[in-house]
Amino acid sequence: MSPAHRAPAAVEAARRRRAMRPLIPLLIVLVVGSVIAYREVPWVQRQAQHLLNPAQARAVEACEVAALKLASAPDFARIVKPGRVHVTQRGFYIERIVLGQMAQQGGEQRSFVDCYADLDGNVVNVGVPARRGTTSPAEKR
Repeated sequence: MSPAHRAPAAVEAARRRRAMRPLIPLLIVLVVGSVIAYREVPWVQRQAQHLLNPAQARAVEACEVAALKLASAPDFARIVKPGRVHVTQRGFYIERIVLGQMAQQGGEQRSFVDCYADLDGNVVNVGVPARRGTTSPAEKR
């Protein structure tokens, strides 16, 4: 069947497909860029977490604030890594938040902080793990 004999709907559909072809590479670049940004940019991770799981985002933020308060000089402390989040029956366990703080001899001293928070984002327990050799449930796997 020649193109002149095609139904008008088929011609219109073919025209739409041709119009969409230039957009396919752009869509692929956007998807790949979004994945890279999610993995590498903390702000993007936080925004996605706020959209996808607001209760978890509140718990992580509360635990990070509590971890910063544990520092010997909170004004000169920072969260180096946010830690791994595990869901519990009534909240969240945030494991191994890496806290960087000003060392007495200069430079940065890093320590680990573990935290439990409820579903409303209230900190239940926060502290430095007892010793480095202690294994957590995630490390046993």
